[in-house]
Amino acid sequence: FEMNPKAVHVHAEIENKQGNLFPGMYLTAKIASSENKVTALPEEAIITENGEPYIFTAKKVMEGGEEEWALSPLKVVTGEEDNGWTEIKLLQPLENGQMVVWNKAYYLISEMKKGETEHGH
Repeated sequence: FEMNPKAVHVHAEIENKQGNLFPGMYLTAKIASSENKVTALPEEAIITENGEPYIFTAKKVMEGGEEEWALSPLKVVTGEEDNGWTEIKLLQPLENGQMVVWNKAYYLISEMKKGETEHGH
């Protein structure tokens, strides 16, 4: 027996309905060993600023008599990563009506920073 095995033997019966599988072929698979339910977001929804992970929240607000989206960074704790998704833990609950942005977080932070430097003149 190995002390720290890096592989496991698995027996599976796989249907070859389309005829794409041949004897001796190898596959890479993931085996779910537990069903922990967590809150997760796509990787592109999370940014890292000064070593800290953030997501963006969005909430509709009235601005000059018109309804607009207000975006705000929100610090989170990240956990497990799998298949392009990252577990997150909120450090504070979302406000009523507040939504989470699912992508383009780095674009949003760069636009916010660009706006800060433009107003700094």
